[in-house]
Amino acid sequence: MIKTLKGKINLIYLVLVLLIAVVGITASFNLYNLSKAIDGLMIANYKSISAANNMIDAIERQDSAVLIYISVDSSKGKALFADRNEEFLKWYNVTANNITEKGEKELVLAIKASYNNYVRLFFDLQEIRSREGISKAVDFYNNRMMSDFINTKNILKQLCILNEKSMFNSKYSATKNSNNSMYIVLGLSIFAIISGYTISRFFSNKFLMPVTMLTKTMRLIKAGDMNQQANIISRDEIGELAEEFNNMTKRLQQYEQSTREIFWQRKISPM
Repeated sequence: MIKTLKGKINLIYLVLVLLIAVVGITASFNLYNLSKAIDGLMIANYKSISAANNMIDAIERQDSAVLIYISVDSSKGKALFADRNEEFLKWYNVTANNITEKGEKELVLAIKASYNNYVRLFFDLQEIRSREGISKAVDFYNNRMMSDFINTKNILKQLCILNEKSMFNSKYSATKNSNNSMYIVLGLSIFAIISGYTISRFFSNKFLMPVTMLTKTMRLIKAGDMNQQANIISRDEIGELAEEFNNMTKRLQQYEQSTREIFWQRKISPM
């Protein structure tokens, strides 16, 4: 139990500081969660979408390289195909190491299988062109390679859609967390203000009441009522002051009584 006035004032101060700390910690925690949601929105999903789009670009250029190989310049077509193959695999590795969403792993494996089959068919196309000529190579391309090319692109588009949906969900989550954070911090701030006012009002009244009662007693004594005694309702500095005041009042009463006795003795003595 805190007995000193200084300790009680410090306790009020500590309570108010704790209320402010709760508001600050809650705000920081919610801002941290919001920043995490924004990081997920801007980094992981965007990275996968960018990689998927680069793979689409690479395989489209590879498909153009196949047509160049068949009908224009076989050496140039092979070189372009190999160059785009390295580009495709570079971005595929980025995607394979950045799996964050449910179902993304299956799509990445499907891309690998479809693309590997597309590359294998290009080697088959080279043999057909060498043995059977351009016409057969064109037929093989239209009947076999085109389907794997389209299938790979479609899977890559599905990967983009998956991550785009996740981005929108992350955006919704970030907006929701932002609103929730605002309402929580606002609610806690209002609670802290009301609680701080209520606590300070309660304790100020409690602390000032002994002072008010002591002041009232002093006025009564000043008016001549020496029989008044201050109520001691606390054991802090104000209580000690009231106790000392009562002691002083008792001494004044004793002094007044002794003075009256001396006066009456002197008045009676000549008689």
